[in-house]
Amino acid sequence: MTEMLRLILSTRFVLFCSVAFCFWGSSRIVSAEVDLTAAAPATIDQYNLAPPANDAVKVASEAIQSGNVISARAELSTLSKTADTFHPEVILVQLLFSQGMSREGVALLEKFAAQEPRRQDVYLLFIEIAVSERRWFDAWNLSNTAERLAPAANWSPGFAARVKDRLIVLKAISCEGRQDWKTARDAYLVLSKGKDIQGEILEGLGRTEYKLGNIDQSIAYFQKLRDSKKRSLIPAFALANLYEADGSVIKAEEFFQKAVTSKDATPRELIPAKLAFARFLIWSSRPADAKPFLQNEFTESSGSETERQFLMAIVARMEQRYMDAQEILSRLHQQDSSSFAIGNHLALVLIESDQESLRARALQIAEVNSRNNPGTVDAWATLGYIQFRLGDLSAAEKSLSTSVQNGKLSRDGAFYLAKIKQSMGSKEEAKKLYDTAMSLPGPVFYPELNK
Repeated sequence: MTEMLRLILSTRFVLFCSVAFCFWGSSRIVSAEVDLTAAAPATIDQYNLAPPANDAVKVASEAIQSGNVISARAELSTLSKTADTFHPEVILVQLLFSQGMSREGVALLEKFAAQEPRRQDVYLLFIEIAVSERRWFDAWNLSNTAERLAPAANWSPGFAARVKDRLIVLKAISCEGRQDWKTARDAYLVLSKGKDIQGEILEGLGRTEYKLGNIDQSIAYFQKLRDSKKRSLIPAFALANLYEADGSVIKAEEFFQKAVTSKDATPRELIPAKLAFARFLIWSSRPADAKPFLQNEFTESSGSETERQFLMAIVARMEQRYMDAQEILSRLHQQDSSSFAIGNHLALVLIESDQESLRARALQIAEVNSRNNPGTVDAWATLGYIQFRLGDLSAAEKSLSTSVQNGKLSRDGAFYLAKIKQSMGSKEEAKKLYDTAMSLPGPVFYPELNK
């Protein structure tokens, strides 16, 4: 057995569901009608308690842009006694982060923390950073300490309450990250007693009740979220996403069906549900079942219409209707040549052509994709397969070896390697790779894998 094959067979393959990079690209093409965070902890906003919008902050921000941190610090020092503001050094850290200077921001925050170790605003930023880096225990531990600290002398009771609420939110999110669903739920419940319940609180309650097995209660919270946002998220859709993220395929499909047949949903609300269900069905290698949700144009949203067309192309490719797939993907590629997903599928469609010019174009696109995405498994797998189809076995094996070294191999990647091994006469290795490809999750694009 070759070293490459040993590496493949020892790789831990993980189901990425419908958001896998190798299938959809580095980000979804969809421009969804809702900001759905039901399948993951609430999005972290490091500037939830942003610096005050005054002249000093504006001048300091401009100074940082020009590289003059000293001048920025001097400008911010005038805010040292301003009501309801963080310490000037903490505001300086926020501005550094906002301009992409996170390393400098962390260094400055560490230095200031040595001088003022008992400030809530210092702890708050450290917790935000820990959560954004998914260091759940650190965030939880810091939150427990920060809650016991006294607010700054220049904070009003209202501002101090806002800081405390943000600390509780971060603690709840860190508990979700640690899978301590009960503590997270209890934290969200504390926040839900406030006058103005934010959407992230209702989302958190919906998620944690789901994790605790309280499905009816989870649906009730997502319904409350929907009502508060004036129709934005179908509760059954939220549950479908949660079940899908947990790998509960049968329950996910059950709730997707409920979502797309919701009687009280508007056409605009149904768009993201239909797209998500279509992705789910395609990932499950059921293109025929996905078609009904992709037949009609989504005139309400150009972003969603783009994804609908992309998914139609995926269905066409799965059904070996390469001319149809080529027509759609070529048009989308002209609109967005930087999209990995579009380029990747277009290259794999063009290589099936009997026109040498189109096959050469497939190689060109695959080479660009691998250069632009050097750490991406399927960029190299696709390049290797196209090189193989063009007869360059040496280059193909090298590209596919790079693909394996980059991480978890997809179904297609294993299939491509099997084809190469078979052409080289390595029947035993080819058989193992075919078996591996057939055992992996994801859509099936090649008839040989439908045995």
